[in-house]
Amino acid sequence: MSEAIKQLVEIAKGEGLEAHASQWSKAFVHWFDRPMPQSVREAAEAHPSLEYSKDPEVPWTPAHEQFFDPATRIAIVFETGK
Repeated sequence: MSEAIKQLVEIAKGEGLEAHASQWSKAFVHWFDRPMPQSVREAAEAHPSLEYSKDPEVPWTPAHEQFFDPATRIAIVFETGK
C-alpha cells in the first residue's frame, strides 16, 4: 500500500469518516462519501509524489476530488457535494 495514502486514510478515519475500498479499472480506491477534511488536504499536500485532481458531477458519479499515488496506483477520493 502507498504509505502516503495510508496516512491520509487514517487521518480521514480519525475525523470520523468511513471508507469504502474497491478495485477500479485503473486504481485501488479508498472512497469517502463526504467532503475532504482540511487535515487530509494539508497532509496530502506535504507529499509531492501524490497527484491531485477534481472531477465534476456526471449522471453516474457525484462530483469528487482525489489524491492519487501513481507509483502504487492507489487513490483516496472524496465527494465534494454540489
